[in-house]
Amino acid sequence: MKETAQKQVVIVGGGSAAWSCAAALSCNKNLHITLVDSSKIKSIGVGESSLPIIRDFHKKFRLFEEQNWIERVGGIIKYTLEFEDFMEEKGSRWVHPLSAYKEYEEFMTLKHLSTLPHLELTERFFYTQNLCNTKFSDNTNDNLALGAYHFDAKRYAQELQKIALSRGVEHIDAKIVSINQDENITQSLVLEDDRVVEGDLFIDCSGFQNILFKNLKTNFLSFEERLFCNKAMAIKLPYVDIPKQKRNATLAKALKNGWVWHTPLEDVLALGYVYSGKHTNAQDAKDEFFAYLQKSFGYKDLDATQLHHVEYRSGVHEHSWIGNNIAIGLASFFIEPLESTGIALFEIQIMELAKILETNPAFAHNYMHQYNATVLGYILSVKDFIEMHYILSQREDSPFWRDASTIEPNALQKKLVELYRLEKFEEILRLRVSGIFSTLSWLHLLHGNKK
Repeated sequence: MKETAQKQVVIVGGGSAAWSCAAALSCNKNLHITLVDSSKIKSIGVGESSLPIIRDFHKKFRLFEEQNWIERVGGIIKYTLEFEDFMEEKGSRWVHPLSAYKEYEEFMTLKHLSTLPHLELTERFFYTQNLCNTKFSDNTNDNLALGAYHFDAKRYAQELQKIALSRGVEHIDAKIVSINQDENITQSLVLEDDRVVEGDLFIDCSGFQNILFKNLKTNFLSFEERLFCNKAMAIKLPYVDIPKQKRNATLAKALKNGWVWHTPLEDVLALGYVYSGKHTNAQDAKDEFFAYLQKSFGYKDLDATQLHHVEYRSGVHEHSWIGNNIAIGLASFFIEPLESTGIALFEIQIMELAKILETNPAFAHNYMHQYNATVLGYILSVKDFIEMHYILSQREDSPFWRDASTIEPNALQKKLVELYRLEKFEEILRLRVSGIFSTLSWLHLLHGNKK
């Protein structure tokens, strides 16, 4: 390949992860970035729910600096995550507020953890939860500085595309028909019009297609023995009860074979049923989902043809960087969407990669090993956190919940449960728990689901 001043980075894919990666890496003037995807491959455009790290991501890469960006992606502000009927079949509820204490010093005495009910504690000490419970917050500048966001994933990717292209990213709209790979090194992509795209570094953001990674020698670590949900169906519906449905919160509502996400957007409500194909079939899951929507919100004459069905495998490539190939987002991992971690994790992957490329554009292998260890650590820590939503459940009303709630806790999970049972809250906060979720998040999880 001809030597050039800039390193050639080729991104495969056209969704949120791909355009986030392109927009972020375009800040590095030592890189020439080409993104290859095909407009013939249609995306679902589901409602996405994020975590507060998205604000750091935007700031670091100078994305969406103007206030009205959230309106262009059909989004709203998100202050909290809420969970219903995970602990018990009917009536149980706990919340995971997104930062912002009202009375930090008093909360950190931790004395209230053993005296106040969970919902009362979060209302009293966490500002974002208090805001969520009080009224709906619009997209004003002050509110945008708190919590995270909901938005339409397709429109978000389109806005990122505009930014990336304005910064010099080259976009090729074409299908990839073959890949020239030797062992774990990719030399080039061959497109449907016979063009050849060469590169120094190839980034796989092709989602479940795994266009670059499917032929590499990689070890895929499956989570399916501990996380049973492996299918989902998604739909967008108009609001029928705005005060009840349009809230600054992501709601997860447990059903008999999984759970339903509720992601309020500006004009519509995005919903999806995540379920276990081992415990039910698609028809029965659809019937259960539609029955819930009709009973809870009064939706009538729901159209099954409007459902988008997704089947996935839960797990992670042990090495997300192999040779000169890096998998980011769904091409790298999938953990069910409980706790809204998908976007947050691929943003971490991109930030870790950008940090390496800023200091070492030659892609040295010693950084590759460091990157793989860091990324895997983040993903496994999220897996541990998600598993605990099921391990702590006392539901026994269906085979799914009996199986999910009897997963054997690992060493960390056992230790956290035992420390909480003994009310050793300070020891929990002193534990070195890495990843997106701090020991404070673990405290919320344990306090909201205490047995």
